[in-house]
Amino acid sequence: MRQKNISDYECAVNYRGETYRSRGNIFLNNVETARPTIVTADKVPYDIMTIFKFEETEDELILHKGKLVFNVDEDDEVEFLEKYDQSIRVNKVTKETIKGFDFKKEFSYGDNYSMKNIVSFLNKVMLLKNPYVFNELAADSSFLLFYSYRQSIVLKNLFNLIVDNIDGFEKVLKAGNKRFFEENIHKENFEIGNEGKLNKVVQLPKFAIQYIKEKKLEQCYDIFKSISSEFDGNNLKILLDFFEDMKIFIKQSNRENIIKSFSLDVYYLMKEYKYKITDLLGYLVKQNFNYGKSELFSFPIDEIKELKDYLDMCKKYGLSYEKMPQYLERQHNIVMKNVRVLEKTKNKENAFKDAVSDYKWMEHKDKEYSIIVPKDINDLIQEGNYLHHCVGSYADKVINKQSLIFFMRQNKELQVPYITIEVLPDFTLSEARGMYNTSVEGEEFNFIKRWVRASKRKGGR
Repeated sequence: MRQKNISDYECAVNYRGETYRSRGNIFLNNVETARPTIVTADKVPYDIMTIFKFEETEDELILHKGKLVFNVDEDDEVEFLEKYDQSIRVNKVTKETIKGFDFKKEFSYGDNYSMKNIVSFLNKVMLLKNPYVFNELAADSSFLLFYSYRQSIVLKNLFNLIVDNIDGFEKVLKAGNKRFFEENIHKENFEIGNEGKLNKVVQLPKFAIQYIKEKKLEQCYDIFKSISSEFDGNNLKILLDFFEDMKIFIKQSNRENIIKSFSLDVYYLMKEYKYKITDLLGYLVKQNFNYGKSELFSFPIDEIKELKDYLDMCKKYGLSYEKMPQYLERQHNIVMKNVRVLEKTKNKENAFKDAVSDYKWMEHKDKEYSIIVPKDINDLIQEGNYLHHCVGSYADKVINKQSLIFFMRQNKELQVPYITIEVLPDFTLSEARGMYNTSVEGEEFNFIKRWVRASKRKGGR
C-alpha cells in the first residue's frame, strides 16, 4: 500500500507485513537520539500514541492533547491522522488557566516532537505569568535536570509548577535554595502551594525550612512535610531537636540518608502503631544505651529498624506484641524464629493437632491453676510470643512425638499465658518456663510436679 502523508510525530507501524514510518524517511533517526515508538497494528484505525501540540493564538496559549492514529483510507492508502480532543488554555490577558485534562495524570512520553511542543508551551506560559522564574531558568535550569533518567516525572512536576504554582515556584527560588528542587523534582508526589508566604507554599513551619536549608536536608522535605501535616508541627520540632541533640552520633558522610530513613520509620510507627513521638524516641535511646550491639552509645538507627521489623512480623502473622519490649533484640529474634516455624509448618497443622490429641487427656484443673494443651501451631507461637521464649520451635518435636507441650494458666485469667511446660513422652518433666524464659519455682513448680506425678501414675491411655 502507498503511504499518503507524513506526520511530525515519529513512529513506525508494522501492518500486514510492511513497515510504515510516520515521518516518511528513516534518515531522521540518525540525527535524533530518542528511539521512535514501534507498534504492530492488527486493525485500522489504530491508536498509536498520545501526542501534544502547542498553538499560540492572539488571545491564548494552548496545549492540545490527542492521538496519532494509523489508518487506511477508502483508496487503500496509508495515512497518519492527528486527532486532538482536549486542551489546556492560558488566557494572555487574564493569565487564567482552563484545564481540559490533568497533565500530571495523563502525560506519557511519546516522542521528541511532543516533548518540544510541551516545552514550548511551558516556556511561553512561564514568560507570560512570571518573567522572574523565566529569567532564572534561562540562566540556569541544571538543577531541574539532575535526574534525567526520570525525565517523565520531572516534566510532570515542572508542568505543575509552571502552570499551577508559578508564584510558589518564584518564592522558593528567591529563598535561594535550588537544591530543594534538585532533590525533590524527580519524586512522584512532589508538589508545592502557590499562595501565601514561603512556609505556606512548602507546607512546613519556618523552623523546619531553616533547618532543612542549614543542614542540607532537602531530601527529607517530603517526610518532614508528612509528619508536620498528619500530626503537627510540634511533633516535627521534637524530631528535629532530637537530631540536633544526637548530631555527634550521626555519621556525617551519610547524614542525610540516615536522617531521612529514621524519619520515615518514625512516621510509619506513629501512624501504624500509634506511638507518641517522645515515648518512641526515649525508648529507642534506652535500648541502644542498655542493649546496643556496640559498647559505645550510637544513633539508634538499628533499633528503629529492629522495632519496625518486629512489629510488622507480628502484625503479618497475627501474633501478639508489645509496643516497647524490654529486650527488643531478643524479642525480635524470638518472633523471627516463631515466624520461621509458621512458614516451615504450614502443611503440618493436621499432624500437630493429631499429636496433641493423643495427650489431651493430661489436661488438669484445680482451684487456682489449669493445665491445657495448645489448640494448633499458631496457639504455640502466640504462647512463645507473649512469654518471650521460643516454644514455637517445638512444633516439630510435638509432631514427631518427642515432646508434650502444655500451657499452665491461672484460673482467673485463662486466656493469658502464664507458664509453658515441656514433658517428655516417658512423663519426665523437662522444663517449665515463665515470662522472659525464667525458671519456675515455689508454689507453681510444686503444682506442676504433683500434676506430672499424677499423670505418670495414670500411665497414659
